[in-house]
Amino acid sequence: MRLGARLQRRAVGAAVLAGVLVAAMPAAGVAVPSAGPAATASGTSSATEAAEWTTQKVRIGDSASTQAMSFDGGLARTHIGATAYVHVGLMRWSDSGVYYTRSTDHGATWRKAFRLNGVDQQGRGIRLASAGSNLYAAWMRDTSSGTMVYFRRNRDHGNYAGWLDRVRLTSAAGLGYPSIAAARTSVYVAYGNHTSGTVSLRISRDRGATWRRITLGSASPVDGGGNWHFINPLVTASGANIAVFWPATPGGDVIGRVSTDSGVHWSTEKNLGTGLTSAHALDARIAVAGDDAAGNAWVRVWRAGTWGSKRVVVPAGDTGGAAGTRWSPAVALRGTAQVGVAYQQSADGIATRTLWSQSNDRGATWLAAETLPQPYPWRDAGDVPSVAWRSNGRAFVLVDDRSDPQEEGFYVSLSTRP
Repeated sequence: MRLGARLQRRAVGAAVLAGVLVAAMPAAGVAVPSAGPAATASGTSSATEAAEWTTQKVRIGDSASTQAMSFDGGLARTHIGATAYVHVGLMRWSDSGVYYTRSTDHGATWRKAFRLNGVDQQGRGIRLASAGSNLYAAWMRDTSSGTMVYFRRNRDHGNYAGWLDRVRLTSAAGLGYPSIAAARTSVYVAYGNHTSGTVSLRISRDRGATWRRITLGSASPVDGGGNWHFINPLVTASGANIAVFWPATPGGDVIGRVSTDSGVHWSTEKNLGTGLTSAHALDARIAVAGDDAAGNAWVRVWRAGTWGSKRVVVPAGDTGGAAGTRWSPAVALRGTAQVGVAYQQSADGIATRTLWSQSNDRGATWLAAETLPQPYPWRDAGDVPSVAWRSNGRAFVLVDDRSDPQEEGFYVSLSTRP
């Protein structure tokens, strides 16, 4: 995977100007939240491409020209009794809106999209997290003075009446996209400042009512070509185990720190690989994934205080064509030994497909890859999917699509495997 393509995709269309990321959006303001237009879905499947996977297209609005996109981390789940909820966060270019929608039938149908930011506010980079019946959202807001991080909590499995007021977590500065995680009554929001180079974590012990901030490290926002980028850390949590990861330089070394007491004490910094893309915590394990300069997807898993060796994802029977053709891995854990990865691959360097592979022995070996059916024949090569993997084996992969290589419109699809 080319570094430039991945970094530009994670910048989500922002321009790099004299060390400041600037997006062409309307002036910011404050407004009460409003419900957005409807989200629609249509299903596709393929007998030749892993028939047990199905894919549903998710769009904000009824027009085919609607431009909506998701972000890695834009997928979450909750459940109550026999009802399992799938939650998706979306961003729309036309009105700078940050939207939320949910499904109770594994993505076959979707509720009307609900706008989380103000109608005259500029929002992007929405991420979701859940704990119990609580759903949490964090996103970046653009203003004339800089960017800032916002937070919102829902108390009832995403029910629209359950959304509480927006909370501004930071002042305006040079902030990148936030990452969010939740465990028990605690919520964690990580973000980077490309002006100061700091990596920060906001911690709430009361489901987002009050917050405190700690600084975990530093990073450079400048790549080898002298271009500036957002510093985008990732946070993941399960029980008392929390991990925060960030790139030391854009696309460069992945730095990680772990806490086993809900963020009170932290390990020293550890260099884990290059090209950070995703992370996931489950019970006593923590996984981090990335893609190196040669385009190889890799995974490392922490367990009982120790990081395992780096495992390169090489599915059984899949040579992947030319060397370095697996990138943007999104990792998920299940049980005590399983590791699942959704990643991107291209045979010709242009048309991109999303695949799923899993390991049942902590990444030592990998099962044959399964190709996810997609509504459109072309997909952006910089995408990092979002993944959820339930204890019963059902897997969800959220990813962006394009209808044509020449179009700038992104459309979101959710693939499900029973």
